[in-house]
Amino acid sequence: MRLSNRDALVTGSSQGIDRGIDLRLAEGGADVVLNGREYDQGPRDSGRGGWIINNSSVHEELPFPNFTGYCASKGGLKMLTRNLAIKLASLGITVNSVAPGAIETPINSALMNLPEKIAALFGNIPAQHLGQSRDVSGAVAFLASDDTSYMTGTTFFSMEVCYGITASSE
Repeated sequence: MRLSNRDALVTGSSQGIDRGIDLRLAEGGADVVLNGREYDQGPRDSGRGGWIINNSSVHEELPFPNFTGYCASKGGLKMLTRNLAIKLASLGITVNSVAPGAIETPINSALMNLPEKIAALFGNIPAQHLGQSRDVSGAVAFLASDDTSYMTGTTFFSMEVCYGITASSE
């Protein structure tokens, strides 16, 4: 996927899923910015539009007991995505989110040592394994391509991204 002359603002940190996204977009030729570029600077001045792709979670929709703050922040990110999509559309800037399910990252490394909890989690994942950062980075590269220039204000859930967690929990 060719992403040259594209600016990518990757929300989140520089590890885990976001690290894989950063690398994938950079390999495609995008100029990647982590955490902190104001959305009304840069793309507005360049006149070439752009893409903002937020890293959300299936927990913007699904409850996750004992992680209320996490779910609330992802729900807030969903509304930020939708509102910015409206605000920035006239500038040729699309704003979308990806919402992966259970991805193997440092945040859940302790879980990997708890066989009974892993078994319970896999009971909700049709593919029976955790996703990897590369599984999410492909979806982000797609959202940063010309193929999605008319898609804005949505969260990208797919079986490839969340391994069916949303489908299996309905």
